[in-house]
Amino acid sequence: MAVIEDILLILKARSGNKNALNTLINKYYDNIYSYIVRKIGNEQIAADLTQDVFLKLVRNIHRYQVTGKFSNFLFTIAVNTCNDYFRKKKVDYEDIDNLEKTDVSHRLDTKYSTMRDQR
Repeated sequence: MAVIEDILLILKARSGNKNALNTLINKYYDNIYSYIVRKIGNEQIAADLTQDVFLKLVRNIHRYQVTGKFSNFLFTIAVNTCNDYFRKKKVDYEDIDNLEKTDVSHRLDTKYSTMRDQR
């Protein structure tokens, strides 16, 4: 019964029915948010990523094929959103690490140059 209800809501949402879209979001919001909190470990970031998931849903609801469960489609978006977050986070950490190494190297070079000049 829930699968049929989801399909009807999706068809209405695709037609521009905002109430149907809101019903879908409200139905799955807590499950998606809980998943992301467990995956990320931070409630504030999870709230932001959950919003991202539902924005992606709005943009891509036309891609959902009625042959599969809607919850699987939505959780795939959530998994990919978390993976994107971790990829971006890794890049940020690498950039910081490179900056710190460059900064430390620069300080050491400056210190040793000053010591050589004092001799």
